[in-house]
Amino acid sequence: MMLRYGQVADVLTKAAALVLGIAGYDVAPSKGPYSTVECDVLRGPRAVELDNCRQ
Repeated sequence: MMLRYGQVADVLTKAAALVLGIAGYDVAPSKGPYSTVECDVLRGPRAVELDNCRQ
């Protein structure tokens, strides 16, 4: 039943976007044909934040 209504996919998509955001990626909701279960990565981690983590 949960799979039928997309609840699991919705929660996992939001969790993936959150994890990517915390890791420094810029993400946005997808505009593709599977937009309800996808997010687009717009940019990779920010170089300044990565440099601060290495110190």
